[in-house]
Amino acid sequence: MSASDYIKALLPSFESSRIKDNLTNLSQEIDQFTLPAISGLSETFPHGWKWKNKNVAILDKSIRDAYTGKVVKRDASALELIEIAMINLQTTLPILKLHADKAFGRVVASEGLTFDKAAILQFVEVAEYFINYSRVFTNYLSAAELSELSDSRKVEGIGPDDAEYLLASRYTFTAALAICIIPAKELKAGMVNIPASAIDASTESDIIEVVGSDKMDPFGFAVLPFPLSIIYRAQLVVADWQVDRYDRAQEEANVQQYRTILLKERMEGGDGDASTERALQDAEDRLKLTRRKIAKLEESYGIDK
Repeated sequence: MSASDYIKALLPSFESSRIKDNLTNLSQEIDQFTLPAISGLSETFPHGWKWKNKNVAILDKSIRDAYTGKVVKRDASALELIEIAMINLQTTLPILKLHADKAFGRVVASEGLTFDKAAILQFVEVAEYFINYSRVFTNYLSAAELSELSDSRKVEGIGPDDAEYLLASRYTFTAALAICIIPAKELKAGMVNIPASAIDASTESDIIEVVGSDKMDPFGFAVLPFPLSIIYRAQLVVADWQVDRYDRAQEEANVQQYRTILLKERMEGGDGDASTERALQDAEDRLKLTRRKIAKLEESYGIDK
């Protein structure tokens, strides 16, 4: 998507605190819930694990095959790549917040927005999308593998459309992964080179020809099907939305904690602990409620997941 098309979908204006608060909340979610849960799963499944669920195997192969960067030296699994990207975001999201502090005043106006400022918004959207998809993926992965190891035909504790969503959006996700795994040094260099010219559909192609697409879009935003988030497009109550999202992240972490225990027991040939299974069921029920609240909110603004 071109930069001029991107800004057409933005609100005419919004408080810059949306950007900064979103970056802060994303960092907190990674540190407190998302990364610990993913690291736990990455440690549970040894490198080279043969995925037993067909959809998980398809997703893993698609993500691995699409990654062509140099950050990872060995044949990392999708789960390992996601973990590396999450660790990287712990460094790059604070850098983006510093850029946002310098770039924006109290209010962000879409009219007259420059390419460098639009890149900040796009990066935040990509990071939010990457984190959300990663959590749906890891929730599905742990549930599906536990189901296979338990000789169950039904995958429990997932959303009704999760498998369809993950498979349909996997190429968008691989593009987001490539962006989120960009090291801090490359992020800083790329941001500096993006011109501070106002975005105008009538002159955008000319500017790209003069400056070069590698400097205009050093991170690869053009291949992504924005919008990826409602944060800059809907007059929503941001605080309530963030609370719901935080609750979801917490419940997902709880689910993964119990699943990890059961996965290890199944992989070692055990039957599992009844109290852990009951705790997992309760956590899955709470997660279902939090996801439903967010889904209804996003549906009201015309954006799914």
